[in-house]
Amino acid sequence: MNKIKGKQIESVDLDQVLMESDLVVTSAVGAITSADFDSGKTYKTISRFKSDGVTPKTIQELLQEIFTKDNNPTVTNPSVSLAVKYTAKAGSSTLVDAANLTSDVYREVGEQIVFAPTVTFNAGSYQYGPATGCSGTVASKMLNKGADTGVAPTTGKVLADGDYLQVSGNASYTAGATPKTQLGGNATGLAIAAGTTPSVTSKRVSAYRKYFYGSCATFDKSSASIRALTGSTAPVSSVLRSAENDNSPSHIVTTASGDKFVVVAAPKGTVKTMRATQPDSLNAVIGSFVKSSDATVQGANGATAADYDVWVWQPDVLPAGTRVGIQFLNK
Repeated sequence: MNKIKGKQIESVDLDQVLMESDLVVTSAVGAITSADFDSGKTYKTISRFKSDGVTPKTIQELLQEIFTKDNNPTVTNPSVSLAVKYTAKAGSSTLVDAANLTSDVYREVGEQIVFAPTVTFNAGSYQYGPATGCSGTVASKMLNKGADTGVAPTTGKVLADGDYLQVSGNASYTAGATPKTQLGGNATGLAIAAGTTPSVTSKRVSAYRKYFYGSCATFDKSSASIRALTGSTAPVSSVLRSAENDNSPSHIVTTASGDKFVVVAAPKGTVKTMRATQPDSLNAVIGSFVKSSDATVQGANGATAADYDVWVWQPDVLPAGTRVGIQFLNK
């Protein structure tokens, strides 16, 4: 019991005292601002009734309405993440075994690329709870040049000229539970509806034609002889030099006993000029390659041949152990 002016009164919880009339607020107070005032008025009328228009509010609910603003939650829709491994094969030979595809890579025309994707579903979230309760069914596709191939990623594809392969993943998901507001009420109309996540797409595996280079004593320009030289790991465009005063070599070869010339075979038209430099003498230019003839060179595993230019540098003397820089120019 408490005393007010000498009188004994019983303590009463605010959630037990009901409003008997509306309350008019004429200035900003608590969570109420002038923007909340009744339309065209300079005050806000707080109804004594709850939203049903029948049940009176308690004093606790009144104070909560004045001083505490209930907020709807931020809703994060479901999504997926994608991790992809790839394997590259040429016939029965495995060239790359289940490597993580975390950056764009080049693989030679004729190689078979097989993917192993892992699509992980994220059920989304409600800022103030509860768990969304969404369940998802994941799926993945193999794309070529951005279009669905209709072939499973785990089946893969043999690379052809111009191909670039990717994997995309998404998920369809069920509707979610009703989210809560900041004060624990139901955020009506904000539940996650059943739907499909946006697709996420992997890095690329792009087809390319290798160029080949090396020093040798004899050379017959056959596809087999060219492929016996050192093959590149990326297309010609990755090693082209554009400035004539840039003598840095694209590659360096070291000659063996009996070698008579240095040979380069590159896809037709991809190199305009080719120079020989001396890496051990500040990359001084020591000669120019001559485009001697055309050749047709197969891709990996006997893939369809393409036209190549064959470039040759043949000095008067080429001692064993000579280091020769090869410079590819695009002009």
